[in-house]
Formats: sequence, C-alpha cells, structure tokens
Amino acid sequence: MAASDQTLVCVKQVKQEVVDEWDESMPLPGDIIEGFSEYDADDDSFLLVKTSSELSTQLGKINSRVEFIWIKVKRGDSILKLQTRIAQQKGKGSILHRKYTIQAATDHRHVADLGDLTLKQCTELQGVFNCQGAGSWPLKSLETPPTHLTISGKVRPHDVEFLEEVAGENWNGDCIVYAFNAGLLSKLPSRGKLEVSLETLQCEIYTVSPIRKLIHNASERDRRKKINALYSSLRSLLPVADQMVLNTLSTPSLFGMDILVKFLNATTSRN
Repeated sequence: MAASDQTLVCVKQVKQEVVDEWDESMPLPGDIIEGFSEYDADDDSFLLVKTSSELSTQLGKINSRVEFIWIKVKRGDSILKLQTRIAQQKGKGSILHRKYTIQAATDHRHVADLGDLTLKQCTELQGVFNCQGAGSWPLKSLETPPTHLTISGKVRPHDVEFLEEVAGENWNGDCIVYAFNAGLLSKLPSRGKLEVSLETLQCEIYTVSPIRKLIHNASERDRRKKINALYSSLRSLLPVADQMVLNTLSTPSLFGMDILVKFLNATTSRN
C-alpha cells in the first residue's frame, strides 16, 4: 500500500454545530488521533491506535473505570494533548457491540465523529475548517502577513462576444459599462477601454450594454399616419360627451384602438 493510501484515525466532524463555542482544547475536524492514555499526559503512557474501530474497542474496555482520558492529536504541524471524555455513539452498534468515541471534557454536546481517512483527506478537513474562520491554526504560519497585490487591466466592449449581433444594424458602437460593486456608470465607444485596478480578494462585476438609437423607416411612419387617421375618424363618430371619456387614450396604439372600437359599438347599441 502506498503511503498516500494509508489511513489514519481522524475526526471527520463534530456534532456540536455552534462553531463559535468551539476552542482549541476540543477535538476538531481534521485532527489526527495518534494515541490515548487513561492515566496522564506523559508520552510513555500513550497507546497507539491505527483504526477507528480499534480505538472504539479500547474506549469500551476502559469506559466503566475512567472519567477522563488524554488523547494525542496531530493538528497541522503541531502535536497536542487534549483531555476528553468517553462517549457512547448513539444509534450505532448493537447492545453487544456498542461503539465509543470521544467528546470535549468541557462540553458534552461536542462529540467527535471518528473515521479512517487518508492524510490528504485529514488535511483538507483542517483547511475547510480554517476557511470558515473557526480555527486559528492555518496550514501555514500566520507569522508571515498576507501579501497584497494590485492587478491592473482593461475592460473593452469590443471583447464582448456577440455584442454586435445583439446591438443590431442601427448601432453606432457606443456602450454603457456599469460597475456593479462600485456603482459607476461609464460611456465608451466599441473599441474604447476602461482602466481597472483590483487588489487581492477584491472583485468587480461589469455589465456592458450597447446604446442603440431607434430609427423608424418610411413604411413605419406611413403605418402610424394611417392608424392616427383611423383613430381620429372613429373618435369623431362619438358624441362630444363620450369623447371626453377617451381622453386617457393619448396615443393610438393597437390596444387603444381596440378599446375605442368596443366603446363605439357599445355607444351605438345604446342609442
């Protein structure tokens, strides 16, 4: 078996979900359990364990005679000795084959779920735990301050794929560029550019929208003139009092024309 495939006894998760109440004296996700001692924290008294089932069996044997035990864990590059209690895993194992685990000495809710994982899996668990902000020991030392970098670049509407197809034939190349986080609006030509500078862990979302001027051709203007003429003709057929009702129809759209025709039919029927 390759070294990378060898498994270790590891804390897969903790059943106490209030992360803010965890501390470094408790078993935490990614901790590698190397051994335990029922006497004291002296190195010579620790018994090595290779599998989680072996540890469960050993804990079951001493459960009736000890209240606290010491465990030796590897956390990142550090070796720690933690005082814990033995806890029976609820719902796991029969009466004859009960399974045991460990819980924090200071909080009975903080029960560790143990498993046999590779070193890579244990390291990844520690990394995820650190990213959540609950741990104070990173995989790399905090003594070195994080490096802050500034990245500069350009945003160009011309680089947006299919922008010309979306804009259509009447587009003159002008665009609006909106920076979402900064709340800034800029007008650029198609081949113009917007300077961008971002620091480490900073992001920005840019929305590029083409500016299009609507131009009506001769056939469209002729169609509108015919609708206006028809609208005026139908309106003149109504009594003056009923014409006042239609003042809200300021533009002779097709929807407005339909209302006018129905109103005219109703008025004619009434008379």
